Amino acid sequence: MPQSEPPRRPGQEPLPEGQPAGRPAPPPALRALVAGLGLEAAVLAVAAALVAVEAFAGGSGSIPMSVFLVLSALGVAWALLAAGRALLAGRRGGRSVVMTWQVFQVIVAFSALTSGAGWAVALGVGLLVVGLGVAVLLFTRPVVEATTWG
Repeated sequence: MPQSEPPRRPGQEPLPEGQPAGRPAPPPALRALVAGLGLEAAVLAVAAALVAVEAFAGGSGSIPMSVFLVLSALGVAWALLAAGRALLAGRRGGRSVVMTWQVFQVIVAFSALTSGAGWAVALGVGLLVVGLGVAVLLFTRPVVEATTWG
């Protein structure tokens, strides 16, 4: 029985005879999207560390709330990194996690922008730029094609 050729993604060239099947390299838009997710995860980890330091230094009014915030931030950071890995592997399951977080991030960005404090406005601009950038990249043709396989 002849071996059938493995299915190809749209735009993927057929493999030369005898070459093992492998995943095509992720498109630049997908790599940029995953870099944005890495940045968001890093910011969440730094925020978690700052809350933990504040709690241990005695500056927190509620230790249980500080623990909750630290664990939540680290959990979301982990989820973003896992979603990025899924997208790089060509699985579509990470897209919903990524888009949900971008919506929340943009909401927080608008809240920070309207607070009036200079540092909060700067934070809001950063969150808005990264959040909208990742959301737009998520819907570009190369990213959609690279992540609709699995």
